[in-house]
Amino acid sequence: MPRFLAVYTMKPEDLASFRKLTKAEQDAIDTVGVAQWAAWEEKNAASILDRGGMVGKTTRITRDGIAKAFNPLCAIS
Repeated sequence: MPRFLAVYTMKPEDLASFRKLTKAEQDAIDTVGVAQWAAWEEKNAASILDRGGMVGKTTRITRDGIAKAFNPLCAIS
């Protein structure tokens, strides 16, 4: 059976807009989103081999040292 990797992305400006919201507004959005995600995951559980998870902070390592970096990846499954 084929295996697939789902990569979830977010634009930096969307993340910045979200972080500008109050904690209560962020929590309200998260409450709805997490419930929708859980329902989708339950519906498709038989097809999901690895639930994956969130992607951490991005770091770039070069000959000149370590620096902060950005990529749009936010989660995988």
